[in-house]
Amino acid sequence: MGSTVAMGWAESVARKEISLWNAVRYHLTGNFYPPLPASMTGACVRAIHYANKGLWDKRVRLPKGITYKGKYHTAPISEVVEQHCLEFFING
Repeated sequence: MGSTVAMGWAESVARKEISLWNAVRYHLTGNFYPPLPASMTGACVRAIHYANKGLWDKRVRLPKGITYKGKYHTAPISEVVEQHCLEFFING
């Protein structure tokens, strides 16, 4: 995962040059090998919003066909942020 690329996307979002949705989608599909599913974009964006509000104990619903630990249809915000390297999109 290219942290420099992720930082660049996050900076572009902060400057309002690109939407958070598009930046996260590009991050997931172009900054990992193999690419992560684009269907995770919504869950990741929701996780970022919750994290920015300090709601780390919340869980986010995962898209159809994706599970957490092989059986759960929701995942903790902290896990989504960590596993998808979203820390650069978190404010503060």
